[in-house]
Amino acid sequence: MPEIDAKTYEMEIEGLFVKEKVLTLKDIKSFPKHEISATIQCGGNRRKEMGEIKTVAGLNWSGGAIGNAKWGGARLQDVLKSVGFQKDGIKDLEKYHIQV
Repeated sequence: MPEIDAKTYEMEIEGLFVKEKVLTLKDIKSFPKHEISATIQCGGNRRKEMGEIKTVAGLNWSGGAIGNAKWGGARLQDVLKSVGFQKDGIKDLEKYHIQV
């Protein structure tokens, strides 16, 4: 996690289809908190066992290249709505799973 100074942290939002705005950490924390749990696994996990069947490139890892995390915070769609972002006429948002 990045180390930030909560008193001075700012996130600047600018670009097409939005009103330019600077949000403080307090502003960001005022949005509803959304949490998800995620598991991430390296493609080389258990490569040692795969190598016993067929030669594979890379380090000879056993199990263990896997992690679980619980992520939480403001949703991007809530932040974008707060700066007036509208999806009218923009078709690529769905492929990024951004619902406005």
